Amino acid sequence: LPVTSSAKVAGSQKPRTNAEVQLSVERVPESVPSASQPRSAAEHAALLATLHRRFPQTSTINPPIDSRHWSTNLLRAWFEDGGNLSIASLSREAPTSANRKLIDQVGASFPVVDLPPVDVGPEGLLGALRQRDQSAVGAVVKHLEEFDCVTCPLGV
Repeated sequence: LPVTSSAKVAGSQKPRTNAEVQLSVERVPESVPSASQPRSAAEHAALLATLHRRFPQTSTINPPIDSRHWSTNLLRAWFEDGGNLSIASLSREAPTSANRKLIDQVGASFPVVDLPPVDVGPEGLLGALRQRDQSAVGAVVKHLEEFDCVTCPLGV
């Protein structure tokens, strides 16, 4: 007997079988936004099984529990990227609070290092640019070359 889920096929009242869920995964266009309701456990399990078959290099990893709330496209991107979410994948999604939370979590485990501010003068970076202060701009450029980021007062 096929396993069924409580999810309904659009426009009908009949339950979806695992085979129907798997077929619907393969037919979902890339532009479908995140669903407001999470997939049922059965639908999610069927989707994961399909994606594991399609991306065998991910057979030993599983997405986080809250991936039931992710769109099919985002889940597919997670599998395509070997179990990673990228800002590029997330930026293609509808701007939901769940997706904003995922974006905020990117890099959360990276070490945080406080950088000393670069002295660009009393009027900040904008003032240095207005005054064509080559030494202040040079200090910013040097800091960017060394650290890939800079901390300085903007001067607004």
